[in-house]
Amino acid sequence: MKTNYQIEALKREEIPELKNFAPADWNFDLPAFLLQHFGKDYFFAFTAKSEGRIVATGNGIFTGKAGWAGNIIVDEKFRLRGIGTAITKTIADEFIRRNCRSILLIATSSGMPVYYKLGFKTSLKYSFYKCPLLLDWQDEGYIRKIRKTDFEKILAIDKFCTGEDRKLLLSNFISKGYVFDKNGIQGFYLPDFGAGFIAAESSESGLSLLRFKLSKPGQIVVIPEENFAASGFLEQMGCIETNIAPRMFLGQETDWHPEMIYSRASGYCG
Repeated sequence: MKTNYQIEALKREEIPELKNFAPADWNFDLPAFLLQHFGKDYFFAFTAKSEGRIVATGNGIFTGKAGWAGNIIVDEKFRLRGIGTAITKTIADEFIRRNCRSILLIATSSGMPVYYKLGFKTSLKYSFYKCPLLLDWQDEGYIRKIRKTDFEKILAIDKFCTGEDRKLLLSNFISKGYVFDKNGIQGFYLPDFGAGFIAAESSESGLSLLRFKLSKPGQIVVIPEENFAASGFLEQMGCIETNIAPRMFLGQETDWHPEMIYSRASGYCG
C-alpha cells in the first residue's frame, strides 16, 4: 500500500506526541531522551508524517568523524511501506553532510533488511546479559567519584576505546560517574549514560567497575562479543545471555577497541 508522507526535522513541541511510540519491550522513555538531547550541537532528529500524524521517527548523534543512527521507529500500521528506509537514509545523508566517515547503528531483527538495503555491513555483535543475583562488592579503595580534574583522562580513554569524539555527549553524564584509580585512572563508569557505560584500559579495572555496577539492583549489561574478559566473568557469576544484536556500519568502521567496553551505554550510541 502506497502512503504519502513527508520527512522533516522534529520540533520540540512534537516530542510529547512520541510518548508511547517506542516498542514496549524497549523499556525506553523516548520523550525524556529527546528532551535531554534536543537542541544540542551533536544531536538531530526527524519525523515522517502522513496526513499530519507522526508515523515514524529516528535520530542521529554526531561524534566527530562518526555518527550514530538510533531510535528508528515506524508505527506498526505503516510498516513495510518504505518509510523506515527513507528516514534511515535521511539520517545517513545528514551525517554525510557533516563529513562523517562512519555511520553506525545497532540493528533489531526487523531493521536489518532495511539497513542491508542501504549498504550497511555487520561489524560484530553485542551480547545482552541478565544477571538475576546482586553481586557482592567490597570497597578496596580504588573506585571513587569523578572529579573535574579527571575529565581529560576519561575523555582520552573514551576516545581511544570508541574511536569517536564524544566530549559533548559525555558532558551530560560525566559529573555523576566513577573512576577506577589505582596509581592512575584506568577506567570509568557512568551510571546515568544509557544503561550505565563502562570503559577500561585493563581487565582488572573493567571487571571491578562491572562488579560495582552489578552490586546495584535493576542493572542491564550489554557487551561487545570481543570482550572475552567480561563475558567470562558474567557467565562465571551466573548471568545468562538473553539476546544478541549486530553493530552495523556504513562507510568505514571506526578504529575502536571493543575489548575495552565492559558495559554498553545504549543502542542509540553504542
